[in-house]
Amino acid sequence: LHQRAGQYLRRRRWVKEVVKLFAKMDISAEGDLSYEEFAAEIQDERVQECFRHLGINVENHTADELFELFDVDEDGKIDPHSFEQAIRQFHGAARSIDVYKLRRDTQKISKQLYALSHALADQHGHYEPPPHNDLLE
Repeated sequence: LHQRAGQYLRRRRWVKEVVKLFAKMDISAEGDLSYEEFAAEIQDERVQECFRHLGINVENHTADELFELFDVDEDGKIDPHSFEQAIRQFHGAARSIDVYKLRRDTQKISKQLYALSHALADQHGHYEPPPHNDLLE
């Protein structure tokens, strides 16, 4: 019971930090982050420090990459729920080997889809497979 209470308190503190970070980045106070707000704020060292405190290193990624990851519902803005959801996903303890395995699996699937699209093109003649790089987009 004591351990659960500690986890609950840490979770509440973490959520408060995420909400505070979102509010800090929402310069327009409209309740969501536009790309322009996000891109400008993500360059701020204080905002980067907040992300680091949450266990997320944003310095190695472009604003475009990060915005795409945070814009969970792909509507061109980041709402508080998407922000928290994305941070929760990033916050995990993924090891480099896990990320590498995912990348390799994705490449294998991409190659299989490419081969399948060519097989369909050969069978049906009228099917034009997409270029290899466009398969995952």
